Amino acid sequence: MAKELHFDKDARQKLLAGIRPVAKLVGSTMGPRGLCAVIERQVTDQSGHVQKLQPVISKDGITCARAIVLSDPTENMGADLIKEAGSRSLAEAGDGTSASIVLCHSIFSYGLKALDEGFSSIWLRSGIEKAVARVVELISRMSIPVGDRIFQVANIAANGDKEIATTVTEALKLAGPNGIVSVDQSRSDKTHIDFSSGMSFDSGLRYQDFCSDAARGECVLENPYLLLHEQRLQSITQIDKILKGVVEQHRPILFISEEFELPIVGLLLANLAVLKSCCVVSPWFGERRKDFLKDLAVFTGGVAVTTELGLELKNSDITILGQCEKAVITKGSTTLIGGKFKEQEMKDRISTLKHVIATSENAYEKEVCAERLAKLDGGVAVIKIGAATQSECKEKQDRCEDSVLSVKSSQEEGIVPGGGIALLRASENRQFLDWIETLSPEEKRGAEIVKDALEAPIRQILANGGYQDEVLHNVQGKEQNYGFDAMNGVYCDMLDAGIVDASRVVKQALINASSLAGTLLTCSGTVVNLPENK
Repeated sequence: MAKELHFDKDARQKLLAGIRPVAKLVGSTMGPRGLCAVIERQVTDQSGHVQKLQPVISKDGITCARAIVLSDPTENMGADLIKEAGSRSLAEAGDGTSASIVLCHSIFSYGLKALDEGFSSIWLRSGIEKAVARVVELISRMSIPVGDRIFQVANIAANGDKEIATTVTEALKLAGPNGIVSVDQSRSDKTHIDFSSGMSFDSGLRYQDFCSDAARGECVLENPYLLLHEQRLQSITQIDKILKGVVEQHRPILFISEEFELPIVGLLLANLAVLKSCCVVSPWFGERRKDFLKDLAVFTGGVAVTTELGLELKNSDITILGQCEKAVITKGSTTLIGGKFKEQEMKDRISTLKHVIATSENAYEKEVCAERLAKLDGGVAVIKIGAATQSECKEKQDRCEDSVLSVKSSQEEGIVPGGGIALLRASENRQFLDWIETLSPEEKRGAEIVKDALEAPIRQILANGGYQDEVLHNVQGKEQNYGFDAMNGVYCDMLDAGIVDASRVVKQALINASSLAGTLLTCSGTVVNLPENK
């Protein structure tokens, strides 16, 4: 296949031409006065026919970004790369996709100007990386515990939708400190919260082909069976009898095991149309893995097939399987909702763990048992999003998910002034400015690129609200929390006004943006496939 090549400045300008429209569309959604985008949707069936679906109206940055496909293949490569920066922020911090994309565009644009001035891309990148590390440290120092400001964090992440923020806050309180909050669509036009038992652990999709929702990168199994196996699943004959029983019940199955041989994975993937399934590697090792599987067995009402049990898996049927109402498997985690446990068995298990915690003199054992207890004793609050139309429901669901994830990030690493103020204050920090002066001329230019780009988010938020540069000038050089409420058009203390961001979200957005932009500055060429002539 023939290739199209671009080199040096031409290649970088082509990539910028792809990044620019993504940043423009995503940037227009930022802040309380950001606007929505209408996105066409279509699917191609097995016969190759294209079927149009109901368009989506979205104010969610990453949803808008993912919808963009450009006609020029080189420019489209740039668009795909900046989407990845936003997706990484979502995966690592739960929010900050729009800020990451806007920052990346700004850093890359300023960087290209520096290259035109004759600076070395390698030293520019070095200066950018060093400056970002300093800014991340400054933001960490600005951070304060979220405390009772959960509603404010949820409100900002939901783009000022107080109904979503209130629902998220209520769901988090209902789930408790060890609980799980998930978001789903309601069958009515009313938004409400369903609460049920739930359990989550840090192990997820090993094989992406099991995804039932490629856009979200997750596999969702409704009313599944669960096979809990301590050792490696080695052959199809081990699970043949169980598979036949599950197929007869017309229900999906989730396998949790030490590892899976490829023939088993291949068989399950080849038969997804007949039997919806997923494979998850059980976390931890040795006795801790065994205890984890036994906890899962209690929660799901199944049997943990361990070596000490002496059970031949190939002779077993579906009676050993656990069950739950729903399983959601993502890249890094698995959440089980509504385990079909027996009340007395659950009470006995919880009582045993509490006894070990109270009596054990081994600090590590107490810590592990406390973690196991939190998982067993927690719950899942499911926010059911209701709306008059499917498009509105999907848009609200996206913002609600951002809100939940942002709050979780804030509980881990605290909060900073929102609305782009935290980044602005970092760019003005006297220690940061003095440090820049100590760098070599070329690294200094890279650090100055970061300093200038830190204003991009607040400039975008103000522009979306129709405000002039005068507003930015009025907040520059002021106290740390002093900023501008773009919704109400007033100057205020951002923390007192409830305009806050999760510290982790802000840091991760900058890290991912600078990583991509710095790498692209060192690009000397692009290679894309040319379409074949038919």
